[in-house]
Amino acid sequence: GPMSTVPAVSEVSLVPRPLAVAAAWGWRLIVLGAAGWIVAQSVAKLPMLVIALAVALLLTVLLNPLVRLGRRFRLPPLLTAPLVVVGFFGLAGLAIGLVVTNVAGSLSGSSQRVSEGWNRFVDWLAAGPLHVNAAQLGAWGDQAQQWVTSHASDLSQGVWTVGASATEVLAGFIVCLLVTILLLADGRRIWWQTVLLVPRRSRRTYVRAMRAGWRALSAYMHMQVVIASLEGVLIWIGAAIIGVPTAPAMGLLVFVTAFVPILGIIIAGAVCVALTFLVKGAVAALIMLAIVIVVHQAEIHLLQPWLMGHAVSLHPLVVIIGITAATLLAGLAGALFVVPLLAFAAAAIRVLVVAPASPGAGSLSAGMDQR
Repeated sequence: GPMSTVPAVSEVSLVPRPLAVAAAWGWRLIVLGAAGWIVAQSVAKLPMLVIALAVALLLTVLLNPLVRLGRRFRLPPLLTAPLVVVGFFGLAGLAIGLVVTNVAGSLSGSSQRVSEGWNRFVDWLAAGPLHVNAAQLGAWGDQAQQWVTSHASDLSQGVWTVGASATEVLAGFIVCLLVTILLLADGRRIWWQTVLLVPRRSRRTYVRAMRAGWRALSAYMHMQVVIASLEGVLIWIGAAIIGVPTAPAMGLLVFVTAFVPILGIIIAGAVCVALTFLVKGAVAALIMLAIVIVVHQAEIHLLQPWLMGHAVSLHPLVVIIGITAATLLAGLAGALFVVPLLAFAAAAIRVLVVAPASPGAGSLSAGMDQR
């Protein structure tokens, strides 16, 4: 009889659907990973420039309400932006100067108490669980002196490195200052230029995603200022009640480190406890430790969930993992910028995932008004 015809079987149909889906995701992830690696290598070549631009963007988010307020009073942004930026850095410099003066005066007047505190620390090393006596401390000091002598040439080269780093920091500060002024004064036109780079059929989704990310970033920055201020004031008041002469410096230190959520107060708290131990003794240090623990717990269970949770939908676990990974990969800069980046990315990705494909540019002016 005639041979029965066998229907042609497509090669694609022979591949199980889970494997086909995994393969489709796989090559896309490889492309994204390669693109991310290229971006990371580019960033590593210009770290100071990238940090300056990132700080400028965060300052723009923080100071933009003041420029918008000036616009309501019909003040041109080209006038208000430089005034706002110079005023901000002027106030920051004044605060740092007052704190440095406070620390210098307090330590100079408390040199004897600091010396007594150091002696108490040495006695604790000898009588405590470590059992480190004076002879061992002296031996460690001699080893440190020998190391300095043997590495004198390396240390002299390090001086030149510090000088070069200082020059880079100064250049980065100038770049940050100028970019912040330009973003505040002419941010709408810069935003419009980015919109024009996107294909027309995707502009509406792009605008919505960027607006969501910008709102989340703005909410994060302003809420983080509130949280940092509360923590700094609480530590300041607690240290002042104990009688620590450097209480204002402790408050400013906690305020600055609080911009690294959850982990910042731990680092600053350890410094505050150590300084309290040197100046006021063990009992005051234990009280300071209790104050730091209360403030830290208040941040985790009260400030972050209630204030930051309503502004930015980031779980504390995500924050901790992100900060740890960013610190390992990029050091202090990664710890400072990872949470704002996560806040922006999370809000923008939610819009990109749920937004349907929309033809046309949509209401671009609304997105620009958010700038």
